[in-house]
Amino acid sequence: MAKKAAKKTATTAAKRKPVASATIREVILQAIEDRGESVLALSKLCGVSQPQLSRFVSGERDLRLESAAKLCEALGLELRKIVE
Repeated sequence: MAKKAAKKTATTAAKRKPVASATIREVILQAIEDRGESVLALSKLCGVSQPQLSRFVSGERDLRLESAAKLCEALGLELRKIVE
């Protein structure tokens, strides 16, 4: 079972386009979609309330940075400042 999950993750990652010009919101929403979990399960995993996460996914609201950081950590994403 773990092999299938790893293979799916590798395949999904290979299909992704570079996200250099994507917004944080777009990257997070894509990661949520790729994960395939319910909003409730994801909210329990990251510690962000289900209503707050649901409103973010539906486009009704944005997340505060603290909530976005928790969500990114749960999704395996890293928030960082790019210095040019």
